[in-house]
Amino acid sequence: MAITRHMDPPNKLTVLTAIGELTFEDLKGIIEDFKNDPPPKGFNILWDFREAHPADSFRSDSTGGIASLFKKRIGSKTYRKTAYVASSGLMYGMCRMYLSQLEIEGVTRSTMVFHEMDEALKWLNEDE
Repeated sequence: MAITRHMDPPNKLTVLTAIGELTFEDLKGIIEDFKNDPPPKGFNILWDFREAHPADSFRSDSTGGIASLFKKRIGSKTYRKTAYVASSGLMYGMCRMYLSQLEIEGVTRSTMVFHEMDEALKWLNEDE
């Protein structure tokens, strides 16, 4: 599975879209890429998981490793907000577990999980 990255400068938005089977390695790879090619500061980040599903090898405890890596790569940077959009109950639940892991890691970024893209975009565009 591939995760594509799209920049939307007029809306100060970095969009990451996952389609198909999602593995720990897929997420780790894209977050590792942030080391050399981070999203622009001041941009919101939108993860679109509407057409993705976790691979059989993706366990719930994988969310802790991803949260730790996220903190290391962009947790302390000055990005505005991060939204996760997941249509399926399973992906939505995985995203919620991931947000819990971010809290445990001490990442204080403003993050939310949504079922609908419109809700996520509305929240991202609200003033903090």
